[in-house]
Amino acid sequence: MLLKETRLDLAARKLILGSLQLQGGQVITHVDSAGILNWQQLFPPGEIQHQTQQQPPAKDWGNPWQVVLNTVEIGGLAIQYTDASRIRPIELSLTEQAVNFAGTVALAPGDIQTILQDVSVHLTEIELKEPTDSAPLLQINNIDVGGGKFDLKQRSISAEQINIKNGAMRVNIDPQHNVNWVQLSAQDPGLIRESSSEALAEAKEDGRPWSFAVAAARLADFRADVSDHSTDPAAAVSFHEIDLKLSHITSNPDQPIRFEGGLKINRKGRLASQGEIFALRPSLDAKLQLQNLELAFLQPYMNAVASLEIDGGRLEGSGRLRYGDRDPAARLRFDGGMSLKNLAVLEANSKKPFLGWKLFEAPKINLTLKPDKLTIPEIRITEPVSELIIFKDKSVNLVKVLKQDDGSGTSPAARKKNTGAGRGGFPLTIQRIRVEKGNLYFADMSLVLPFSARIQELNGVVTGITSRPDSRAAMKLEGRVDPYGIARVEGSLCLLYTSDAADESSRVGLWVGGGG
Repeated sequence: MLLKETRLDLAARKLILGSLQLQGGQVITHVDSAGILNWQQLFPPGEIQHQTQQQPPAKDWGNPWQVVLNTVEIGGLAIQYTDASRIRPIELSLTEQAVNFAGTVALAPGDIQTILQDVSVHLTEIELKEPTDSAPLLQINNIDVGGGKFDLKQRSISAEQINIKNGAMRVNIDPQHNVNWVQLSAQDPGLIRESSSEALAEAKEDGRPWSFAVAAARLADFRADVSDHSTDPAAAVSFHEIDLKLSHITSNPDQPIRFEGGLKINRKGRLASQGEIFALRPSLDAKLQLQNLELAFLQPYMNAVASLEIDGGRLEGSGRLRYGDRDPAARLRFDGGMSLKNLAVLEANSKKPFLGWKLFEAPKINLTLKPDKLTIPEIRITEPVSELIIFKDKSVNLVKVLKQDDGSGTSPAARKKNTGAGRGGFPLTIQRIRVEKGNLYFADMSLVLPFSARIQELNGVVTGITSRPDSRAAMKLEGRVDPYGIARVEGSLCLLYTSDAADESSRVGLWVGGGG
């Protein structure tokens, strides 16, 4: 420790410290299972209470003493913090930190007022982990805070800039769908955090709540690796090159936080967003743009529901997302569009093509939650390759590939039919699907004389697709069948729901004739 240019003014009751330097050392802080800090044990509560009771009655001591700190520099200090009061204990370590500030401390009986200004903080090699896990949950190489200010009397904390650079975090989802970070935060606050929350609540009740404000913040060169062990095999997705800029961050619930950022998803995907968020409501209004997201990482989720293999496909989309009170008509609303290019889905066992296309495009999508509704005016599918097979029981092959996962020997669609569960489903309307240059293998085994044919250069429309149990989509398609000539597929079919009424009323006809 190095102290320079110290001056004491008894008349003014002021101690001036020109320069205070603290270099090196280590601070170890531990919270035991009862929520007691190791530092608290240096001052037993009973002794402090006894001394307080012996104090003489308060009297007027005049002006408070002031300690003026012109320059304080703290550097090379390592910090270790452990919290055993949590259901899942945590360890936090900082290899080195540097803090610089100036300030004033006013001391009066029963009252301490502190103002710190020009605060700058530099933290390096921050690591958060669980004692039972050798791999850290969170690593951050650098955190820098500039232009900070702390005012105890006004109960305010502010900073001009916060930069977090070069870090990584692990997100794990266990087989029961529990997310590690949710368990560590909302479900397991720890006794220290509970005490802090109580203190903040008391300050708010007193009419003098704590406030905070950060002019600008940035998260750069960050990555997050997600592992979902609720699937077999575990699904994995990597978000990297995360860059997020925030501005006007305050504790005022009516002040929006503006943001702009982007990240990469796995190898080639890219997501960019900008907008504003009211974090304390919460509420969101954002523009989103997704580019070049390959679908192969979704294969573990496909394994759980169907015997299919994703062999290709790139998703892109853009739109506006609103959540909370940003749209009074719905809790969540998305208005935008999407496209899925070069899709290839194979049968898992035979590796035969099951479904694919060159382009699937929905230029306009309207989705709301509370109330739930999805409306798509038109979908355009270019160069699709597929099979449409109607079996003797009038079920469709699209349902047959679904896995029978309940031990009853029935598919999920059949279980809905038998139990009546899920009647109507999520409210969905697709007004029109336009097919261009399709290649379809069509077979209807429910006819008295079963028929099958491969139709090429298939064009036409499918209209009226909804999630209503009694609804049927109308089909009108025309293509070429060699060596016969022209083929037309017309009729109605229940594509999204299976019921006895729908089975009986579904009618699809294939007409094949000469080119003339």
